[in-house]
Amino acid sequence: MNSGPANPVTAPGTLAGPAATPLWTQTLSDTVWNLAVGDGTIVAVCTQSTMGLKTSDGTARWRGNANNESGTISTIPLLVGSTGYLVGSNNQGNEALLVVDLATGNTKWTVTLPERGWELQGAYGLVGNTLLMTANTTNGVGVNGLWAVDISTRQSMYTQTGSYIGSLLVPSSGTTVVSLNENNDNGVASGINAGTGERTWTVTPNSVTFDGPGGVDGALVGDVFYVGGNDVNAYQVSSGQAAWPGVTYDPNNLGYYAPSSDGVSRAFVCGDNSLYCFRTSDGKLLWQTASANGFNIGGSVVAANGMVYVQDRKGVLYAVNASSGVCAWSYNNPAATNQNNLAVTADSSGVYYAIGTQLIGLPKS
Repeated sequence: MNSGPANPVTAPGTLAGPAATPLWTQTLSDTVWNLAVGDGTIVAVCTQSTMGLKTSDGTARWRGNANNESGTISTIPLLVGSTGYLVGSNNQGNEALLVVDLATGNTKWTVTLPERGWELQGAYGLVGNTLLMTANTTNGVGVNGLWAVDISTRQSMYTQTGSYIGSLLVPSSGTTVVSLNENNDNGVASGINAGTGERTWTVTPNSVTFDGPGGVDGALVGDVFYVGGNDVNAYQVSSGQAAWPGVTYDPNNLGYYAPSSDGVSRAFVCGDNSLYCFRTSDGKLLWQTASANGFNIGGSVVAANGMVYVQDRKGVLYAVNASSGVCAWSYNNPAATNQNNLAVTADSSGVYYAIGTQLIGLPKS
């Protein structure tokens, strides 16, 4: 196993930057739990409703669904172009895929989950025309169900159950997706054939646990994915074979990952105290920076605009230069007292940060 840096930067307070000035702030009528952005629209998944808001000023485009067909949407939606793929309960109380126009909220089409008793957890990505979603099955503990829909025919393709099914990493090409799940408190990564839902390989990385939907427990770059708890491990998507030996950055715990958004072969991961950037070809540590408050590894790491956006345990949001690790700005909102009510997303126009019922637009760099 390769060792990490000889003298890692672990002193608190090294991550600091000028205070960011919000571009706009909106107070919504409902608590925001998840955010996604695409085609000029922020989709906010709230306790009682789902909203579409303008990225320019946070004002509402739509609430719920203009055709009154959406029910309870509880997970991060998948946005592709001008289309949103939402999963949850429709107005008949059945679990369903709800496909909407992002500009208007109008329903384009829906497909009802054929399995009764399942609870959909997330829409993760497209492999060609195959949309993959995960679910809790009847009496299931955690995620152990997979549902595939062909978006060209708008028909259900298959459902699959198994202990290997969990949160998914979906590549931009190929036929294999990576599933991350727990097995007796140990993280297990499995390859799944997108066309059938059947498992093709399984590996058990060193010192890994996976938290499931709502965060990203690994990063995928090309045909290699990266996971790790104490060590960062790299594996081939197509075969599950190790791409390079595990590398230790943090002796305690590593949390959520994000791949670089600017075409450079690097990825980012949070530890208890530091944010790490590593080279994806061999795991070499490129830079590391620490927070005075420690990082909320149960939160999210978002890479966009040549930056990395990450929050600490007190809800302070940082914009960090992806190349250098230098902090461009920080944003501290006194309302950020409950870390479970924080959500972050970003696009080429800016960063969008939800704290309870507040939605804030921030500069991208």
